[in-house]
Amino acid sequence: MTEVAAVEDWLDSPSLTSTMITAPPGCGKTELLARRAARCVQMGLIPQHRQILALTFTNKAKSNLASRLAVTLGPSYKRHVSVMNFHGLGQRIYQRHGYVLATDALKSPPDEGVLADLQRDVCDEHVIHKRDRWAELAHVRRAKAGAFSDEQVISRLESSGSPAMLEYERRLQSMGLMDHDDVLRLALCVLQHPGVAHIYSERFCYALIDEVQDLTRVQFDLVKAVAEGCTVFAGDRTQGIYTFAGAEPSWVFSQIENAETPSISLHQSYRSSPEVLAVVNAISAPLGGEALEPAPEKDWGDRGRAELATFGHPSAEASWLVAQISKQLERANAEGLDMPAIGVMTRMKPGGRRDAFLEAATGAGLPMEIWDRPMHEPEVAALLQRHVGGVVATVQGRGEQLLELQSRCLAALPPEDEQTAVRVRGAVAELSDLVSDDLAELVGQIRVSSAPDAPIGPGVHLLTGHAGKGQGFDLAVIMGIEEGQLPSFFVQHLPDDDPQVMEELAVLHVMVSRAKEALLFTRCTRVRGYAQRPSRWLALIEPHLTAVPTD
Repeated sequence: MTEVAAVEDWLDSPSLTSTMITAPPGCGKTELLARRAARCVQMGLIPQHRQILALTFTNKAKSNLASRLAVTLGPSYKRHVSVMNFHGLGQRIYQRHGYVLATDALKSPPDEGVLADLQRDVCDEHVIHKRDRWAELAHVRRAKAGAFSDEQVISRLESSGSPAMLEYERRLQSMGLMDHDDVLRLALCVLQHPGVAHIYSERFCYALIDEVQDLTRVQFDLVKAVAEGCTVFAGDRTQGIYTFAGAEPSWVFSQIENAETPSISLHQSYRSSPEVLAVVNAISAPLGGEALEPAPEKDWGDRGRAELATFGHPSAEASWLVAQISKQLERANAEGLDMPAIGVMTRMKPGGRRDAFLEAATGAGLPMEIWDRPMHEPEVAALLQRHVGGVVATVQGRGEQLLELQSRCLAALPPEDEQTAVRVRGAVAELSDLVSDDLAELVGQIRVSSAPDAPIGPGVHLLTGHAGKGQGFDLAVIMGIEEGQLPSFFVQHLPDDDPQVMEELAVLHVMVSRAKEALLFTRCTRVRGYAQRPSRWLALIEPHLTAVPTD
């Protein structure tokens, strides 16, 4: 049976049974999930009192899937499908049914600012260097990786060998506050109650899980509790880039395989041009991935490109990139063409090369959507802009205005939307750091290119490789194909076959596969006066790249 025939046969299946869809980047797995949901509804497989549960990891991914469902099922898709991220589901379960845990009071949702302050204070008191804090916090994550009570978490931390994290957890519990690991842990505890588990297994008769390789054990157990035996898992081993956050792709895939789950494999890319796919395939091979082929009916014309630009120093790199991007946007505008979506990606968040590009772009007046700045998230920006007028008209004083703006935005969110609530608090903190007396003017200047219910809009997007998971850009720019950038400086001393280095290669794989038409790598020969070694992976991809002049 051909790939297309196998897919169509599965889409029309009258049985709500578990399935594993193995799909490398760009092969349309998210689209396939949306189409399956539509067919299930159209064939009458979803009773009126029940729904499909579609789970993603981020708000961007949630918007991506929701926008596809809106096309396949129409604007009323929400009657049939609940689209959530995992923390949203966890928050919903805990807030509605946390009383079964027989505790004095429900814990408060995570507050990013409070958590950051608490972690910093505890680490400072225990003289833990900044570079070691992530490893310390991993003790907490492991202690909460299951349906453990507060007392059990304390006991597990007592034997972890980390007195700092034991103190952190004791203070967290005394404050009645959850961190992000608690949201899923406590939800799983609640689902141990047969009555609550029955409510959710009756509510959702089918579950669609995207990016299954990013699941932690707790997330996998949540899925089992809600929809065991009727779950569609979609993912790709080569895109596993979240083991640092607790994901266990090998364990998750083994659980699915041990359950003898039927599988479908996809091999054709509907996202990327042949030129881009040549680079994707070169990176995929060492990760054990299969080579992808472009969809035969897609005509890319002369739009496909894969290029490398080399510079002497970061300021030259930043200036040249800003000039090239500006020209491309101006040309599209002048010729009446669709404005392209351009993703500029770096391995790390603020610092170094990214900041040089951001400074050059700001100086040139190039508007951007900055994905790791909370106030640039479309839904958050829309909330701020919707409420700021009323706040400024009724509240005096900058501090009081900010508090009221945060309060109104949070009140407008559903209680389970913890991820957006965190971003709202972060956005208000950002606004408090900006120097201006006119709050309405500041909020009005926030630029986002995407609508709140759409994942990617036209224009320029600045993001990390991890953040781009599941998204696509007409042009993807990957800055810094050098040792210390890609791979990051954390692993540059390790050999090629080290698991941490292989995960860095997987990050590069994800970044490259975001490109639809064109892909551009940049590298610098010197940074801060020091010679830079090209990335160990440049030799792998350079045969597929065209050098572009940068003078």
